[in-house]
Amino acid sequence: MNVLQFSKKIIESGLSDSDKKIVIDLHNELRQKVARGEEKRGSPGPQPPAKFMPDLEWDDELAAVAQKWADKCIWGHDRDRNVKRFTVGQNIAYLSTTGDINSLKIEEMVYMWYDEVVHYSKDDVLKFRNKGANNQPIGHYTQMVWAKTTKMGCGAVKYRDGNYNKFYIVCNYGPGGNFLVARQRLFLIIVIIIFIMIDQKSLLLAFICFAVVASAADYCHLYSCQYASRPEHVMCAHPTGGASPVCKQVISSGLSEDEKKRIVDLHNELRAKVARGEESRGSPGPQPKASDMKTMVWDDELATIAQRWADQCSMKSPMCNDVERFQVNQNAGTSGTTGDVNNIQVENIVRMWYNNVQYYDKNDVASFKRSYSVTGRPVGTYTQIVWGETDKIGCGVVRHKPDRFNHVYLVCNYGPAGNRLGEPVYKVQ
Repeated sequence: MNVLQFSKKIIESGLSDSDKKIVIDLHNELRQKVARGEEKRGSPGPQPPAKFMPDLEWDDELAAVAQKWADKCIWGHDRDRNVKRFTVGQNIAYLSTTGDINSLKIEEMVYMWYDEVVHYSKDDVLKFRNKGANNQPIGHYTQMVWAKTTKMGCGAVKYRDGNYNKFYIVCNYGPGGNFLVARQRLFLIIVIIIFIMIDQKSLLLAFICFAVVASAADYCHLYSCQYASRPEHVMCAHPTGGASPVCKQVISSGLSEDEKKRIVDLHNELRAKVARGEESRGSPGPQPKASDMKTMVWDDELATIAQRWADQCSMKSPMCNDVERFQVNQNAGTSGTTGDVNNIQVENIVRMWYNNVQYYDKNDVASFKRSYSVTGRPVGTYTQIVWGETDKIGCGVVRHKPDRFNHVYLVCNYGPAGNRLGEPVYKVQ
């Protein structure tokens, strides 16, 4: 994500109760205008009336996350804005003046978002597209009127930047809108119901065929991927399975059921060790006890995506590997031998990730700061393994011979993703 860090002097942080009311009331007024079919603008317009457009409610958790981001004075979207309940959409805007900052009105920025309707095609309401006429932005408008969004919360900051006074607002919406696959999911449900009524024997075939199509679209247009360092999803960049020619001589691909179990068991063993306060290593150590260390379970969807990336035999930073349920983090590692590749156990690579605990500062557990230690050691592999809120894991492996060594390349995907800046690695007892 490209962001701009402002040199600033904070004038005021936060929204007054009256500003909160202005924001929520204006959103609901504009949503109902659309619902009644009174919005004539568009490219083309008018916008169709809505059968279902509930009023938005203020949400303090969304507001707190938005305020935290606003206070950074960073112009860009917050990639870590999701909450446990749902994926979160976000609108941002700012106004500036050389005069009195109190002359800048919050409703002006809300109207800036909504007025993107002039570029929005009425024909795209049933199937969302993220660009309007002539590639004009329309996502702020569509998030405001997204029917399944029911909650919002905003944060704001007023600050001095050079010769200008600026008013910056961040609004978070949940459940987030602007999913490109929403129309396709509706179609999937309708098709399945039709097949049930016509011919029950055709149900399984219909479900498999349409589920695959919808799944591919999901990955290609996941909202969260647009903020990833490599936004293209691995399942879209590599739509078919099988090892890449980059791997050269492939010995085997995929994990056995026994290996899957051993990976999950080892992760839970290491997490429990930390939770009990038995990890004495660190820089400094020992690592503190945990009060919220969830038990990990295997997740087939995460494993499928991990296997697709492993089959590329790429040591580059990963593409987006998120799923609709949550954002995903990844550990990857390789081990080589001139002997029998089957002598390399997948647990060896997991322990290699975990052993970076020796470089981890126990004082950083309360608030994750970086994936590398101050001396440049990669501690993010360890912190992801013991991230308290992560409870799902899925891995893939390829064994191949790219040179004179036989290699085992292991990729593990974790969700909900850990290593989120400013959040606790786990809750300390």
